[in-house]
Amino acid sequence: MTAAVAVLGGKRKSLIVHAVQHGHERLRRIQKAAAEIHPGTLCDRLSPPERLRIVGRHVIYATPRYTGYRLTERGLARLPTAAQTTDWSEGFSGV
Repeated sequence: MTAAVAVLGGKRKSLIVHAVQHGHERLRRIQKAAAEIHPGTLCDRLSPPERLRIVGRHVIYATPRYTGYRLTERGLARLPTAAQTTDWSEGFSGV
């Protein structure tokens, strides 16, 4: 259970993964989608999902060139669990 919470837990980490899941790959777009997380905090919070291979970083060769983020196979495998957790937690709104 502790390992699962370490992987899935954390408000900011979940918001970031949710933003990446919905196609926001640039840092600024992830920042906006994830409730305006401070850029320094965003970079810090992206590190654990990268280390766990939930989120992958890649270079986009556009003008200007930038770094993007996307869910890996491991990150995509997490989506059903995240959806179930969201559905479960909605039963507690207003408690």
